[in-house]
Amino acid sequence: MALVNGWLFGMLLQLSVGPVCIAVLQRSLVFGFWQACWMALGVALVDACYMAGAILGLGVMLQVGWVKPIVMAGGALVLLWFGIGSIRARAVTPIAQAAASNGTCSARSREKESAAAARARESFAHGIVLTLAN
Repeated sequence: MALVNGWLFGMLLQLSVGPVCIAVLQRSLVFGFWQACWMALGVALVDACYMAGAILGLGVMLQVGWVKPIVMAGGALVLLWFGIGSIRARAVTPIAQAAASNGTCSARSREKESAAAARARESFAHGIVLTLAN
């Protein structure tokens, strides 16, 4: 019972406002609801892995002198990478996407489905990497 209560409490902590929450909000505003859902699923997966690691005693490994600085440096590099990517990113509006697409209706439909699947994978991966770095 304590394990279930701990898991529920950990899932409740995901609701806190922080960099990951702001990133999910930004993803939903730019790309829409479903892309934010894919990102939130990636976030939840990593959080569940963190909870499992905590239960299994992964925190003890971070007590080793050389492990913690490596983990911190890796997280800093990933956050820096996200920051540079955000600065360099160009906003693409749906109107610009529609103007850029050409070809037959079925070709456009396949391209749209392929782009949506790629964006879903990107949103999921973005949630995973951002949560790992946080």
